[in-house]
Amino acid sequence: MAPLYNRAMATDHAQFFDPATEQGVLRLSIAGSLLLAAAAVVFGLLANSSLIIFDGIYGLIDVVMTWLSLLVARLIALSTSTDALQSRLNQRFTMGFWHLEPIVLGVSGTLMIGAALYALVNAVDALMSGGRHIALGPAIAFAGLSIVGEGALAWFVLRANRRIGSEFIALAGILLVTPPELQAHVDAVARAIVARHGFVEHRSYVAQVGRGEQIELFFVVPEDDPPRPLVEWDRLRDEIGEALGEASPDRWLTIMFTTDREWTI
Repeated sequence: MAPLYNRAMATDHAQFFDPATEQGVLRLSIAGSLLLAAAAVVFGLLANSSLIIFDGIYGLIDVVMTWLSLLVARLIALSTSTDALQSRLNQRFTMGFWHLEPIVLGVSGTLMIGAALYALVNAVDALMSGGRHIALGPAIAFAGLSIVGEGALAWFVLRANRRIGSEFIALAGILLVTPPELQAHVDAVARAIVARHGFVEHRSYVAQVGRGEQIELFFVVPEDDPPRPLVEWDRLRDEIGEALGEASPDRWLTIMFTTDREWTI
């Protein structure tokens, strides 16, 4: 039983730190950052350097924000699954969790910038007061360790993300910026639908929120257009959805038909 148990434990640990998944990469990043932060505190105490100690605290902030990123990735994965927990999550968060990705990164960037500014002010104050005596041996050793460790961690994360394609990217998601390529594709599909079905015009609203795509399409139908059964409108929605691309849990698509332009504004 012991060998089977050990193999099962090893499999669980391999899956927990799986570099082929977004959550596995984030867990590895947390572990690496935590080790580097702990090393910074130890070397800072040995070198009598508040700056190195601060670097460790800076790293701990990064660990906390990476943990929050992991939590958001987990929430998004749960919200698109098909179990009882997913049902309860959707009842409380009907618009999903995509918006949390850029928020977490925005908060993380703000904290990092604030910490860096504090370090700058502290360094200038130390210089103005004549500086501090530093044990150069531990300081140089930590500098070399930090460069190698952080460089290796950055290289690993960047390489892993080429395969994963994680959408944990910055500011555009917070501001609901419209990706030009997606907007052009949506408009091209909508114009074809307008021409094919004799509609008056269309309006489109597109945004990238984290990994999620939000698309709202409004079609203005002529007032004298003959009545159609609801099932025909549903078939038309299916046609538009297929033309936009393969359906995905990360796409929020709304399609509306109206004769009043006011509803499209």
